[in-house]
Amino acid sequence: MYNEAWEVVVDGDFAYVVDYFSGVHILPLENRERIRTSGSFITPGSIISAESAGDYLCAVGDLSGLQIIDFTDPGQPRITGSTSVFRGVHGLTATDGLAITTERWGIRVYDFTNPAEINLLVRHQIPGVARTPVLRGDYVYLTADLAGFHIVSISNPVEPDIVATYEMTGFAYGLDVEGDYAYVANSDTGFHILDISDPVSLTQAGHFLTPGLCYGVDVRAGYAYIADGPAGLQILDVSNPGDPQTVGSCVIEGFASGVKVSGNYAYISDESYGLRKIDISDPRAPGLIASFRTPGEPAGVALYGEYVILLDSFSLIVFK
Repeated sequence: MYNEAWEVVVDGDFAYVVDYFSGVHILPLENRERIRTSGSFITPGSIISAESAGDYLCAVGDLSGLQIIDFTDPGQPRITGSTSVFRGVHGLTATDGLAITTERWGIRVYDFTNPAEINLLVRHQIPGVARTPVLRGDYVYLTADLAGFHIVSISNPVEPDIVATYEMTGFAYGLDVEGDYAYVANSDTGFHILDISDPVSLTQAGHFLTPGLCYGVDVRAGYAYIADGPAGLQILDVSNPGDPQTVGSCVIEGFASGVKVSGNYAYISDESYGLRKIDISDPRAPGLIASFRTPGEPAGVALYGEYVILLDSFSLIVFK
């Protein structure tokens, strides 16, 4: 079984175990010194990450696999294709017809040119525990717990190749890539700016230790918007990458796990509440203007045009 067994019921010669992440497992008890699983029923797992790709939204979750969702009518999203379930998934990046997922062992590259028939091209091992991937051209930039940051060439999607690594201690969660820089949110060591202008020779341009726990980052117009765990939203001026400076913050009563910026607003996934909307028209004086409580435990937030999508444990919630 995987991760969290919450309850067990014994009926005759069988034990039925309910696992939070992976469904129901049946264990015969005839030989109590050698117990084996005789059957399982896998239930849909949590939604961890989502990203838009043309007319589709790609979503992936622990034990729910990769799903391609037709989003042409956001009021009635429709699953057009999905893979078999797999465990330990952490992140997703996608473009038209190509999706890359991260898991605790590495990455998977999928072709969904035909969304009804998703094709796994390759599964490639990555040092550390792969977390957040960002796809730009022929490269996948990704964070990895206890390893730091990797750049992987996918010029040939069936033969990914790590071309550079920047070693970093701690848990590297969030990532954004803009121009010649990668912006890394590390819950242990803070916010890092890496110079990626030469993909085979990485250097750190700047660093800032935030007051909370760095989990997510979105960079827009010279500002980094950081989901900083219990410290809420932190806004840094990164126009000079070598000297990032804090300019504003907005504390929320919860835990900021993800952030996306659209126009004058930052949307925060709050693990203990739901969705938070923060006015950032003046980055030096951000203010909470709206909150929406959800039934699950939000793991992140994504954008699709004018729509905001909250990854709320076992469902996707679409806001406008």
